[in-house]
Amino acid sequence: MGSAGGAEEDVGKFVMQTDAIAKIEIDNAGRLCITPSKKEFFGIWQLAKQIHWDEKLLFLYSQQPAYWSYFDWYKLILAVAAECNCVLHVDENTQYINIPLPLKEKICTFQS
Repeated sequence: MGSAGGAEEDVGKFVMQTDAIAKIEIDNAGRLCITPSKKEFFGIWQLAKQIHWDEKLLFLYSQQPAYWSYFDWYKLILAVAAECNCVLHVDENTQYINIPLPLKEKICTFQS
């Protein structure tokens, strides 16, 4: 599924970065949190897509799902990261914390 974080591919006139996802977690507040291995997303709020960056703990997160599923939020987080020129992907080192098995299976299948 690609190489380790920080790899780059030439896509047209800009360089698209890739980064492995270090951790996917549903936190105590019920938010889906995705921690990239290396990439930071300061200012992602400017895209106004309901995806936020925790500047202290260095992870992307969604609000707690109301109408959308966690999988829908996962796909949106990846899409917003791609708008910031970074393709996030799971790999064999990705940690899953408080992620139900059916959600983990959907995430892994989505990536392949």
